[in-house]
This record gives sequence, structure tokens and C-alpha cells, in this order.
Amino acid sequence: MTKFNPTKISEIKKIWEDEGFTLKKSLSQNFLIDQNVVSKIVDAANVKAGDVVLEIGPGSGALTVEMLKRGAIVYAVEYDARASAILEKYLKQDENFHLINQDILATDLSFLKPGAKIVSNLPYHITSPIIAKIASLHGVFTDIIIMVQKEMAERILSKAPSTNRSSFSIFTSFYFKKKSLFLVKPGCFIPKPKVDSVILSLTPKSTLPLKDPDPFFAFVRKAFSQKRKMISSVLKEYDIPKALEAIDCNPKARPEQLSLQNFLDLWSSV
Repeated sequence: MTKFNPTKISEIKKIWEDEGFTLKKSLSQNFLIDQNVVSKIVDAANVKAGDVVLEIGPGSGALTVEMLKRGAIVYAVEYDARASAILEKYLKQDENFHLINQDILATDLSFLKPGAKIVSNLPYHITSPIIAKIASLHGVFTDIIIMVQKEMAERILSKAPSTNRSSFSIFTSFYFKKKSLFLVKPGCFIPKPKVDSVILSLTPKSTLPLKDPDPFFAFVRKAFSQKRKMISSVLKEYDIPKALEAIDCNPKARPEQLSLQNFLDLWSSV
């Protein structure tokens, strides 16, 4: 078992100095250093010996080390070659650690079998496309515990009616049951970000509402393209007022006022 402790600030700073590592803002590199928060995140996913876990953006390895201590088999996908080299150096002796130095959006994850978990502090600048990729692997993951910026969490969790809602709110509702677990303050990171973070639980739905959702999502994205306008003003090619009345919704409704089920009913009515 590794003695590497990435939540000990003096230790991680010494390693960075020895390896010539500097943080890059462009890669959303705010590394978790609070052991209590690390433990709570891993507890939330009920990570135990033998679990196969995908970690996206392991950074300095705080979550990675905790999961390895619990006997999990960790596949860590890290884009930054410099961070990857440090993780490889300090964790290579653990046979359960598998490092993939690639862009997660270009990584083939077909090797993961049903029953895998995701535990990650997601790179904040590409959160949406990462979640979209996770959604595309429906049936693979059981528990998904991720850290995102508070603003992103509010978009994902927002319920109708809410000005925080977007097409991404509908997208995530289509694929997942969503829950906010707890807030993480800037002081839990090095360097400190300027915003709060939130730990989310995304539980994949056992069955999906549509077999081919792409046309539906295109419809929803167009509806939200001018979200302050009535849906009927944006989707002029459809008889939206009549369709909204047919599903017992206000014919003058704006997209932020509709739930996922409202949109599904509207899609089947136009």
C-alpha cells in the first residue's frame, strides 16, 4: 500500500517542486486536499474492495489514493502528462491502479463492464461534455458521484419553473435521477477556486423514455435557444399552442416552465 498522501499540503508541494510541476488554470487544476471531504465522497459511492471505478481527472490523486486504500480497481483518466507522470511514479506499485493519459472525451471506455462506478472531481471547463459521454454509456455505471461547480449543479438540479433551467437540465433528467449531496468550500482545494463546489449523485435510470432521443434533444435545444421567449415563438414550424393545450400546459409557456415529462408529452403531440 502506498504511503503517498496527496492531501498533505507540505508533501504534495514538495513533490511538485521536485518534479517541476506547476498548475494550469486552463485545465481547471484545483486539487482536493481535505481528507474529510475525500472520505465523504468515496463513502457516497460506497466504494469497496473489488469495485471497478472510473476516475476522470485524478489530478494530484487524493480520491485515487483513498479508493485504492479501500481495495477498488481504479482506472484514472488524466489529460495532463505532467500530472500523469507523478501519479505513475507514486502509485505504480499498486496493481489496482490503471492510468490512462488521454483526453477523457477521446478515450474509448468500452473496456468497462456493467457494474462500474464513477467517482470524480470533474474538470470544470468540460463538465457538460463529460456528463454527456457518461450518459451515452447507459447500462455501464451503477453509482456516479461527481464534483461540479455550484452554478453547474444548480443548472443540473433545477426543476420547473426556474430561470436556472436549460436544455442540459432536461438532458440530465432524461438519463439520471439526480441528488445534491453536500457543498465543498474553496478552502478544501489547492489553489482555492473562486466558487463553491457541489457533490452530486447521478443514478442512471434503469429504462429510458425514448429509444432514439437525438431528435427529441434537438427539439429541446431549439426550444431553449431563446429561453426567455414563448416556446411557440421559437418553434414556429409546429402548432405549439395547440400541443401545449393538449398536454394541459399554458399555451404561452416558456421552456423553463416545462418539466422533462412535459417536453416528452409535447414532443409526442407535435
